[in-house]
Amino acid sequence: MEQVILYDGLLDLKGAAEYLNVTTRFLRGVCKSGQITYVKLSQKHFRFRREELEAYLYRRTRKAKAVYA
Repeated sequence: MEQVILYDGLLDLKGAAEYLNVTTRFLRGVCKSGQITYVKLSQKHFRFRREELEAYLYRRTRKAKAVYA
């Protein structure tokens, strides 16, 4: 796995996708749907705070259901 790239404490799109272990296409879709907070520098340049990525993962976490035999 490549090293995650940080710019002034912010991850670029590729770095954030690697951090979440998803594709950049998936991450763009998540951004478009408003599920994750990001900094939009221009039409093609996004930056992400690691805390926001962690918050997204926390919101997506589900408890396992109990299994009864």
